[in-house]
Amino acid sequence: MDTRDLVKTTRTNIGYSKKRFASILGVSENAVHRWELPSENKDHRTPEGSAIQLIRNLRVQLKMEVD
Repeated sequence: MDTRDLVKTTRTNIGYSKKRFASILGVSENAVHRWELPSENKDHRTPEGSAIQLIRNLRVQLKMEVD
């Protein structure tokens, strides 16, 4: 699973809006939006550091597959 799918499936599986998901990660809604863009989009970004670790930890807590 690529990072884009990791972010989007985590967020949608817990039923959070981009704004709410961003809030729990401590990032902007725009950051989440950019993480979910296709990788070929020039505005696509990848979460790093504590944000990606928080997403992975959330998946563990929710018993979702962790990549």
